[in-house]
Amino acid sequence: MTDNNFNDIESSLSAFSFHSLQETFFTINHLIAKGIDINTFLSYMTNKQLKIQNDLKKKNDEFIKFNLNWNEYAKKCSICKIPMDLFRVNTNNTNQVGNNYKSQWFCSKCYNDEYTNEPYELIYQNILNKYKY
Repeated sequence: MTDNNFNDIESSLSAFSFHSLQETFFTINHLIAKGIDINTFLSYMTNKQLKIQNDLKKKNDEFIKFNLNWNEYAKKCSICKIPMDLFRVNTNNTNQVGNNYKSQWFCSKCYNDEYTNEPYELIYQNILNKYKY
């Protein structure tokens, strides 16, 4: 390797930490040992990145759809009329509220709460089954 090549490479890779370069070096050597060429690896990385992006987009789209559905079908606060949050109650030592209650509707805006004997899972499932978006 010439000094010119060394300087060109060093300049090109100056944005990366030495630790990152060591990991890259290890990765390349591992691929070579397994008989995988750099172009196959580059293709793999491109596909992997696209898959991750698509998975994140799908999760984001599902999250948005769920929230639209929740906002439409969740119990509305009797005071401020916004969709309330749903919580489990009386299931362990940290969420005891007494009586035979199984779930709690809670308004994060005005702190109004309402208890119900209907199980959290049943309420949640009923709202999901109305999923229309």
